[in-house]
Amino acid sequence: MLRPSPTTDTESGCESDVLTTFLAWLRHHHPGLPSSLIPHTFSSGRGVLTTEDVSANKCLLEIPAALLVTIRTGGVWREGVTEIGCLAGWLCTSIRREEVHQTEDSEKAANVDFGPYIDMLPRRSDQQRGEMDLPAMWSDDEIALLPSEIQRKVCEQRRNAVKDYVAFMGLCETCQSKVVDEVGKTTSERESAANVGFCAGDQLGGYPPKDLPMCEKCPCIGNTGKEDVKTAKNAENTPSISFAEYEWAYFLVNTRCVSLWTSAPFSTVSPRNHHFATPSMTRSFPKARSKTPTQLAPIPTIALVPFLDLLNHHPCSQTTAGFSPATNTFKLVTQTPAAAGSEVFINYGPHDAFFLLVEYGFWTKTKWDYVSVDRECWGMSLENETVEEKKRSWEVCRNRNAESDYVVQIGDVSERLKFAIRVRVLRMVRPKNDALEYEYDRCWMELEPDLERRVVEFVKVVCMDKMRFIQERLKDVETMREGHRKDVVRGLWQRCDEIVSGALRALEEDRLEST
Repeated sequence: MLRPSPTTDTESGCESDVLTTFLAWLRHHHPGLPSSLIPHTFSSGRGVLTTEDVSANKCLLEIPAALLVTIRTGGVWREGVTEIGCLAGWLCTSIRREEVHQTEDSEKAANVDFGPYIDMLPRRSDQQRGEMDLPAMWSDDEIALLPSEIQRKVCEQRRNAVKDYVAFMGLCETCQSKVVDEVGKTTSERESAANVGFCAGDQLGGYPPKDLPMCEKCPCIGNTGKEDVKTAKNAENTPSISFAEYEWAYFLVNTRCVSLWTSAPFSTVSPRNHHFATPSMTRSFPKARSKTPTQLAPIPTIALVPFLDLLNHHPCSQTTAGFSPATNTFKLVTQTPAAAGSEVFINYGPHDAFFLLVEYGFWTKTKWDYVSVDRECWGMSLENETVEEKKRSWEVCRNRNAESDYVVQIGDVSERLKFAIRVRVLRMVRPKNDALEYEYDRCWMELEPDLERRVVEFVKVVCMDKMRFIQERLKDVETMREGHRKDVVRGLWQRCDEIVSGALRALEEDRLEST
């Protein structure tokens, strides 16, 4: 996460002991770990402190392959489960085996007991201080106060978590569908010309999955996690895990995993790549062809990397990371120098505030921030525009894949939004149904000056409608209980207000320049 200045040390005795034990475990298995890098608890949370100056283009870390947790780690891979889902299942079962003092034979053979690493990972109780507090784990009432863009992503995350859970627990396809269907339908099934946009309230039901009657061949999936597993194809290897346990592990892995890109040159790899580090983009695995699951697992694309996942994000940090086949290690090289006594950062990538909050549980202002105005665009009626004419305009846009995804940024308005409004303005000045298809295609460019001025005025109306909506949401936020989540939601809406205000100012400046 992005952290404030590390001037105040607030380590508790327990927290310090956990990090000390973890560091001793890591140095035992990896003597080459730089002694200048120390896990540290700052006033705002965990991070990594350097006791020496760090120069640019220096290799900060080299973590051996034996310490990476991937689907090739013993007991991790499961057929039909995504990589993130497999790693989440491994985390849950590892904790359960520790409770009964069992260790996987594969771990004994490799002489690696990941217990100290697992112990230092955040728990659900850490949500109270903002650690791993992802919106997907919030209550439905809290999520409903977030921007719709976040709500859409949260619904997708929740469905993916449930899909992996029921697959990992070994449910048959019929029972899997029964559970997943309870979570809600996809966004595309609810969007139409009459209801353009996103209604999150319709999609927040059915989560977390409740106790549902399963067939006799499937295991229990109760919320307590203490039931005995019934006879099932994975029963001998799968302790009974509640969804609450799996959910915590799933989103913890999602926030901490990194991309390996083992087939790519080391220099081209970026840490926490969006295309491989998020559950929505991770593919399911092929069918098994052997009796040895670990050997049969596909080439990993993501991994949990002990110690690396302690490093926090800073947008100004420049780093290169990835697996190096030449040294059989995961390398992290920084191009950003750091002074002794300061925190060492990495960069999670060029992500907007919404993405950062959904995927990592925190947000900060970025130049990629945006606000969606789909609802405002199609909710606005132009002068003398009937419902049928608006529907026809929407169909024109849909035929050109431009019926949604309208956004504004500080000082900018998306071309898709301008295109949609130009189509509607063009229809206003043409006899009914008399506009030709090729005329709509030129709406990607500016129209005649008098028509373009009308387009700009309607864009301003869209922005002002959004401003009013934001102010209403800010009032709603005040009903939330005081705490970290309220601060997050209020800050996001204030950022949205700042973005739309900036877009309006830019539109006004452009108008003055053109007159």
